[in-house]
Amino acid sequence: MALSQQHRRTIHQKLSPIIGDEEADALLAHFPTGPADEPVTRAHFDATIAELRAEMHDLGRQIVMWSTGTVIAGMGLAAAIGAAVGG
Repeated sequence: MALSQQHRRTIHQKLSPIIGDEEADALLAHFPTGPADEPVTRAHFDATIAELRAEMHDLGRQIVMWSTGTVIAGMGLAAAIGAAVGG
């Protein structure tokens, strides 16, 4: 969970006299300032990777089917041209 700016200021004000400004800044740097700075949990990472793998698998199947269809259509076209030219 991210610290609000008010919480950050309060923590800094309370800690600075005890540990110093630089050290308080260094400590607060380890706390996220917003959702984008929050560390990723292992469960979230694993779920995201599983979704990505499923999407890649589906895309791979679509590419194979499209490629196969294209090759078969090309072979049919080549056979038709061969029959027209040879016959």
